[in-house]
Amino acid sequence: LCMLRHKDAEADECFVRALFLTRCAEKTSPVGAVAILHNIGYIQYRNSELEKSLRTFNEALQIFRHVADKIELAATLNCLGVIYFHLPKSDASHASRAMEYYVKALHFRKHSRFGADDKDVATTLNNIGRVHYIKGEYDHALAKYLEALRIRRSLLGKDHLDVAATVYNAGQTFHQQGELDKALKYYQEFMRITVPKLGQNHRDVAIMLKCMAQIYHEQR
Repeated sequence: LCMLRHKDAEADECFVRALFLTRCAEKTSPVGAVAILHNIGYIQYRNSELEKSLRTFNEALQIFRHVADKIELAATLNCLGVIYFHLPKSDASHASRAMEYYVKALHFRKHSRFGADDKDVATTLNNIGRVHYIKGEYDHALAKYLEALRIRRSLLGKDHLDVAATVYNAGQTFHQQGELDKALKYYQEFMRITVPKLGQNHRDVAIMLKCMAQIYHEQR
């Protein structure tokens, strides 16, 4: 409840105490400790304490190396990928490490009981696409974005904000490739989804208006 209300200091104190009690208990599932570590790591990530968050999720990963729950393992791997992706870009190895964790997470998620068309598979595909994008590998990025978009549209419908996020990513990639008409089509779809939900004055809407204006400028 504290975490939902963004009372992160109080939430962190509760989770740390819960972790201590869990470790002291004689009979307890390691999955419970991992769930607590995930919450602590998320709070650290939300407060831009990336190095601390990295250590916390790595601790969770070490526990899961001895647990058969591949779905939770995939979630931990994906979280580690997100943290490495957001570490300072001055170190080129961070993107490679992010990709390494994302690919492992994708493997476990595709081979889980939920199958290849699960929403978490789409999330990881979208994350992989972002790494390809920042490395300038636009064809690979677009392939991942479009696969993620297919899954998200199928599971969430055409008007979900997660769909809009991947629509934006695909449009941005088309834009970088010089496919201006295709990029504009995706940007317009983004606006159709987000404006009714977020309003005309939202930051993401402003960014998209700027992107669309840039295309019109390039088309003279």
